Amino acid sequence: MEISSPEIMLNLTKAGLGIGFFPEDYIEDELKIGNLKKISTLLQLPTIKISCYYIEDFLNYAAKAFLKELII
Repeated sequence: MEISSPEIMLNLTKAGLGIGFFPEDYIEDELKIGNLKKISTLLQLPTIKISCYYIEDFLNYAAKAFLKELII
């Protein structure tokens, strides 16, 4: 089953109705208290190159923060 809401997917995973794929910082507290267990794999995800085009005068705070995170 494909679930688009991370909160619903988290609840179903915690209820034992399957496994979930989450960013680790999203479930950090659940891992600490033992509600979830991390499954480590040898799988390496491929990297991709992305481009982002924008007009700086029209960026709000959230967009500027997002761009700052993209620039490594």
